Amino acid sequence: MSKVQNENTKLDALSVYNFIQAKDPHRDIGFADEMRLRTAIINNDPRTPEIVLELFNPDRMGEMSKDPQKQLIFGCVASLTLITRNFIYAGMPEAIAFAISDMYLQNLDFDITREEAVEWNFQAYSTFASLRNAGASEVDQAGNPKLSRLVRRAINYIHKYLYTNITLKDVASSLYVTPDYLSHLFRTETGVTFSRFVRKQKIEMAKIMLLNSSSSLAEISNSLSFCSQSYFTKVFHEETGFTPNEYIENTRGSQTGSDAD
Repeated sequence: MSKVQNENTKLDALSVYNFIQAKDPHRDIGFADEMRLRTAIINNDPRTPEIVLELFNPDRMGEMSKDPQKQLIFGCVASLTLITRNFIYAGMPEAIAFAISDMYLQNLDFDITREEAVEWNFQAYSTFASLRNAGASEVDQAGNPKLSRLVRRAINYIHKYLYTNITLKDVASSLYVTPDYLSHLFRTETGVTFSRFVRKQKIEMAKIMLLNSSSSLAEISNSLSFCSQSYFTKVFHEETGFTPNEYIENTRGSQTGSDAD
């Protein structure tokens, strides 16, 4: 290695050292903070929203760019990465978690303001939480597992292949049991039929797509393997009490009202 290369290496190492020394360890999000968030998510702690607002404040993000706008954008990406990772750790299927993450990234405005960044982070967390809570709970009030391993595997299969035409026969075959046996066990443990559970999960994902993507009703219907847009609208209304367009108007209207308050 030449003398110039040696000098550059020393300068780079010195720059890194000075950068670390100048950082406030109590300001940036650390490992203990992430563990606090993870524990709250796993336990469905009602204080989790407060933790999210505290940790994902732009002031808590380490300096990732000298450019204030890039700093905001990088902060949003870093926050979403932490939220995604910890919901996966808490048991959310990767396919669902990454689908939510991808939708938020695709709709991240590069001209986002500081206030919008805080709201964007919180809405991302809320979306993860709402979809997680929409499924059957896998623990009882004492925190003990209430779903058998077979049913949990069936639910994981449903989440993994949510964008396909999922049939009881296919899931049962993948688990090496008969459809009748899986159907009975699934209803006994979750309280809903297999087909109703699949339908509810598809509608929950549709709700997220309606509010966080630019996809048309036809595109959403097709991506979730409904046989037609009209059937998708019918099922959506049966599950939510609203048509897709009514759901968008009501949800965004209520959010605007909350912001005004």
